[in-house]
Amino acid sequence: VDIFEGAYSNSFSYTNPDQKDLTTPIAVTLYPQKYLATLQWEGQWNYTYLFSLFEDGAKEPSSFSEVEVEDEEQESFDFVYSPETKALEIRMAEQYRDQAYSKENVVPIDLTTLPEVTFDEKEATNRAFTTLTYKNMPKDVVYELQVNDKTSNLHFEDKEEGTLQIPLEGLENKVTLRLKLKENVWVVYEKEIQFLSDPPRIYMLEDYTQMTLPQTECKLIGYITGGDQLFLTKGDSSAEEEISLKEDGSFSYPVTLNPGKNTLTLSAKDTLGNTSVYVANITCQSEKGLEEGTAEGDDQAAQKKGNLKKILSFLPGAIALVISLILLLLALFLPKKQTKDSVLKKISNIVKTLFFCNFVFECIVIWQWARLQARTCSIAFIELSQSSLKEASALLEEQDKWLRCMIFGGIGLGIWMGICLVILFIEKKREKKKQTKENPQ
Repeated sequence: VDIFEGAYSNSFSYTNPDQKDLTTPIAVTLYPQKYLATLQWEGQWNYTYLFSLFEDGAKEPSSFSEVEVEDEEQESFDFVYSPETKALEIRMAEQYRDQAYSKENVVPIDLTTLPEVTFDEKEATNRAFTTLTYKNMPKDVVYELQVNDKTSNLHFEDKEEGTLQIPLEGLENKVTLRLKLKENVWVVYEKEIQFLSDPPRIYMLEDYTQMTLPQTECKLIGYITGGDQLFLTKGDSSAEEEISLKEDGSFSYPVTLNPGKNTLTLSAKDTLGNTSVYVANITCQSEKGLEEGTAEGDDQAAQKKGNLKKILSFLPGAIALVISLILLLLALFLPKKQTKDSVLKKISNIVKTLFFCNFVFECIVIWQWARLQARTCSIAFIELSQSSLKEASALLEEQDKWLRCMIFGGIGLGIWMGICLVILFIEKKREKKKQTKENPQ
């Protein structure tokens, strides 16, 4: 090497005589909707692959990567390019262990010549097909159209632009269109769409189809699935009242009834136009002062109904108390023959009678508690707590009262059971002693 006092530079090209050709084939798949280019190749053991992406004729790569393969398997790598890019150039070279890299395999792609393919913008539809629109489609193009990995038999017409109606299958559908641009270069268009053929469903807390109420005020309580709008129509009127829905689809809507028969129509709708209908037929039977629909008459009817429920709730307890008293009197005064064991028998009869009374009382308490438990776990209680916190608190206090009664009743049953067992043990012991005296042998 000669060293000069002055130095200068000049561009030159150089070719390594030992540089080998690329032996690994490469396949490129473009996803224009994602601005993504995927490279695939058959990886060879102990090989390293160098990839670089050039956009719009740039001299420097916009991105590059070096991949080392340890096992022989299918390899892939993704490049993301800019939406404004009009031309791509993908280069690939390989290296075996510490040898020099091979010659580059260059894959040029002109993005301006890609076909324009668009799908319906909707993510869901109630039609059994979706529409694909295409432009700049090359004639005799090699393509593959699939719906959920099932190949479709549809064909493009021999023209540059047009539409295809692609049949859908099931609820979830993924439509994939693969077009072959040239050897080992494909372009893929994808669309995921739901086929919602089922209308929304309306579920009511009670059966309103044939209901009779003594008051003019009524609440429609329920929930819907598969819909996002709910409307109410009264009678033959064409006016619709929109009912607000909660996040879980539940609703509670107050309605003022007219005396006589009332027809209320609920219509649930979704964004696709599917509709389901629920018809409620509620008859309002007015009592005195209620026929005019006054608030005073409503309060009187509600108060009568509440008093009747309270009386009926204590009716089983009253019947059990009367039966228990009768059994107690029979246990005390029915035995006429006085013996040495008469006192013990009377005590035994009294304890058994009290045990029976306690058992009947416990059954009634459990029934009352279970009834309140079912009421507090219903949707109606949630609505009551939102509308009247005082009434909901009173209901919970009543349930707590019956729970305490149930606990004390259970303790009483245990005590009476223990006394019965003690008396039974004493009777058995006395009977055995008596038998021993009568038969000393």
